[in-house]
Amino acid sequence: MGTLTAWEQTGYFALLRTDLLRHGTALLAGELLARLTEELDPHPASFDAMLRLLEALGAGEPPLRRLADFARVLLTDTGLTPGLEQCVNCGSDVSPQQGVMVFSGPRSGVLCPACPPRPGESTVKISAKLRDFFIAGQPPDGKLALEITRWLTYHVQNQLGQPLRSAPALERAIAAVLADMKAKA
Repeated sequence: MGTLTAWEQTGYFALLRTDLLRHGTALLAGELLARLTEELDPHPASFDAMLRLLEALGAGEPPLRRLADFARVLLTDTGLTPGLEQCVNCGSDVSPQQGVMVFSGPRSGVLCPACPPRPGESTVKISAKLRDFFIAGQPPDGKLALEITRWLTYHVQNQLGQPLRSAPALERAIAAVLADMKAKA
């Protein structure tokens, strides 16, 4: 057995150590990957997407946009892609009313205007752009990437039945960035 006599830290993914938003994004992605996959259950597309995300974050690319791309691959790979085309209650086709739809967390899909949520059912409003992102693969802009990030934590927490530990830290980092942008404007 060898003895470690020296080591040198490399700068790989260096921005993850110095930028709170990038760090929080990587933590959430790592938690999602760990919680949605099981040991010895290979998901090569998800692990490749995670590596691409870390490389993109380390290269200075927009964190939430890259997280959205990662989420699309992970949810597809793990079978958790939400139902965004048909109502999860009656099965009718759902066309976005004025660009907004109601998403049911417990049922993992959208509700049509004729089907109200069940009593006590957790729902959020989502934009038609979020639907287009998952169905047509349209790249997200900054505002959509933020919506996808917030929806993603809502969706996965509903599927797991428990909170994601890294989500509050990422939300605080997002709030700090938004406050800084507002102060500079």
